[in-house]
Amino acid sequence: MNYKNMTINERVYYLRKKVLKITQGELGKVCGVGDTAVSKLEKDGSKVTERNIKAICNEFNVSYNWLVDGTGDIFIEDDESTIEILKRDYNLRDVEVRLIEEFLKLDEN
Repeated sequence: MNYKNMTINERVYYLRKKVLKITQGELGKVCGVGDTAVSKLEKDGSKVTERNIKAICNEFNVSYNWLVDGTGDIFIEDDESTIEILKRDYNLRDVEVRLIEEFLKLDEN
């Protein structure tokens, strides 16, 4: 399937209905909106906010690039991709990324 030819609204619908197999209400809880708002998110031409995009990506481990542009895999496969998303979303410097990576390696003690 060529996801690039889909709108972001179609990708939200496809992800919810065909991939995750969840209701509009369940997706709405993740995004902090009601069923009606999710219905609008799935309609072509409606704006999908950055907040909703990030909520969907974070909750379901969905690739930001796939959801926004239709490129790459639907799901994030490894931690490195997650860190890259954090780097981009929070405009982190390389030193900050290395700190996060080292922090994640620490044991609970």
